[in-house]
Amino acid sequence: LAQVLEEVLQLVAEAAMQTPNVTAGLANVNGHSVEAVSSSDHGYCSDATAAATDATAAGFAAACRRAAEYSLTHFLHDQAIFFAERLVAAVRPESQRCKTAEDACGEEEEAALSLLAAAHLQAGEAARARALLQDHRAWSPRPRYLLAAACLQLGFPQEAEQALLGGRDHFSHRTSVRGAAFFANVPCGGAGLYLLGRSQEHQNRLEEAVACYSRCLELCPFMWCAYERLSALSFCQSSSGSSSSGSGRGSGN
Repeated sequence: LAQVLEEVLQLVAEAAMQTPNVTAGLANVNGHSVEAVSSSDHGYCSDATAAATDATAAGFAAACRRAAEYSLTHFLHDQAIFFAERLVAAVRPESQRCKTAEDACGEEEEAALSLLAAAHLQAGEAARARALLQDHRAWSPRPRYLLAAACLQLGFPQEAEQALLGGRDHFSHRTSVRGAAFFANVPCGGAGLYLLGRSQEHQNRLEEAVACYSRCLELCPFMWCAYERLSALSFCQSSSGSSSSGSGRGSGN
């Protein structure tokens, strides 16, 4: 970690010093003033400066990403958030930032936002993760899954379901809940199907939840959490059926 931090600080220092150094170097080229340099030389120097700046920015972003991932792996949540925020700023310059909820984010920016959202979730800050992903409408699979996880933690199962289904109106798809196309749209495979089952269970749509848990176990037989929920729902349904039949016999007597 110390090596990563040192690398980040070094890159920050280089980025801060780069423009002055380049300007000073251009002030005197082989003993001639800037005015004596041809326009083609100006273009070459400008291109070289831009390339060096891009390389430094890319190196800084890569270092921030490694530091954030390292911090998450070792449960250093606050540090992970710090580096993930630096990463988002590095890959998303001010002039290119998403300005409204409808604006689309680039792949690199979405990955950075997902890393920051994951850091907030691990730090117990589900509301921050939800607000971050809601604001940017990042509807690729990973952000959708993270948004659903945050919504479930906050008690918004309907919003979680909508995120897992890619922003579609999920009520129009209930009749095809067991269809292959329906399940294929859910992100992150078995884990996503488990979250979808939980969101449906919280809305008291138990048959749909059972279908999601069953499909989850077909894809990932080791998903013990899905097996637990499936067993619990099956037990509740069988108990409810027994109670109903018992009440019917009692009324007949």
